[in-house]
Amino acid sequence: MEYPAAHFENLERLHTPSGKHHYTVRFRGDVEHALGQNASIRGFRFGAPSSSRADRPTQLSNPSETCMKLLDDLLDRDSARNPRLEAMQVAWCSRIIETDPSVLSRERAVRALSLIGTRRGAREPYRLRVDAPRSGAEDIAVLLDNLNASWKAAREGGGSTEAWKDSMAAIEQASFDLGGYRRILPVVADLLEGLQADDPMLESLTAFLQELEVTTICFAFGQALSEKTFGGSVVRGAAVRALGEAGGEVAIARLMPYLRAEHESGQERDPYMVSALLSKVAELGFPAEIPGLDPGEYLNIQENWYSLMVSIAVTDPDSGLRVKACQALAKVTGQPSTLREEEWEDWLYARVNARAMTGGQASPASAAPKSEASPDSATNPADSADGGS
Repeated sequence: MEYPAAHFENLERLHTPSGKHHYTVRFRGDVEHALGQNASIRGFRFGAPSSSRADRPTQLSNPSETCMKLLDDLLDRDSARNPRLEAMQVAWCSRIIETDPSVLSRERAVRALSLIGTRRGAREPYRLRVDAPRSGAEDIAVLLDNLNASWKAAREGGGSTEAWKDSMAAIEQASFDLGGYRRILPVVADLLEGLQADDPMLESLTAFLQELEVTTICFAFGQALSEKTFGGSVVRGAAVRALGEAGGEVAIARLMPYLRAEHESGQERDPYMVSALLSKVAELGFPAEIPGLDPGEYLNIQENWYSLMVSIAVTDPDSGLRVKACQALAKVTGQPSTLREEEWEDWLYARVNARAMTGGQASPASAAPKSEASPDSATNPADSADGGS
């Protein structure tokens, strides 16, 4: 018999609180885990797991490789109908994206969240503004204590379910960053333990857990897109592809501010990120509309995006990116496909002149419309109605 929680515990043992790897680790097998923890995943959420005589210290020459194997073992299990397992997977992928030193592990975690995000409807990146208030560790501890206490009271029949609902509402109304959400998620998932299919509290608890999962995944995508570490280009590119798979052309349209930011960075731009975005535009195109955005304003924004991609096609020093820009333009404009950037430049000038003649307002490539938010601004729907389109 295998216990996914054993892999969760071993991942915990492998990592320091800051996300770095230990080189000497006492791992536990499935049987040892079952005997030591009674097949429960309680007891090692916020601290070091209790040791067992069966534990054997292991010297690791390549802890990043071990991390990848443990993560693969956890992710290989189908969680589509197992909310607790799915929450474990989301929590650990989010933690690895945020703190793990291995680029390959972070990329693997992003790809895994793409599958779960597609299933659960997580289709855009969230990020809190730098100055946005957020709950700290002590606040989170209080919220979780209240949740556990009200749950226990409701389950034992000595308390009202209203108190439990109020504790869930308090969590929903609080503001957390990715670190907060990934800590809350497995604690809420623990409450599912032992519930029967006909339990009257199962539906509301599962819905609450899945809502937390979606938010956690969206913040993890936002974290991946903001990668600034060595090798972060790979992770950012994976996030672009993941969002395209989870949210389709609407998600890619919402990422266009990142393309602009990269292009305007000049020689400091991230070619991998630019390539991933242009490839997804060439594959998916732009949506007919973006929910919450005025159709007229969206048309103006698209004109601006055309100008941006023509600018890349004409001025970028990377010939591969110039080709991808031409391919993306052919997809979104419906024009005959050509890889000659000068033809796209002529097309744009003709289009700008035609719009000027008919009273339309051309949008130069250097100016973003008001609705096109910077990728440095918040993309949490509570802070940005159009998601930075």
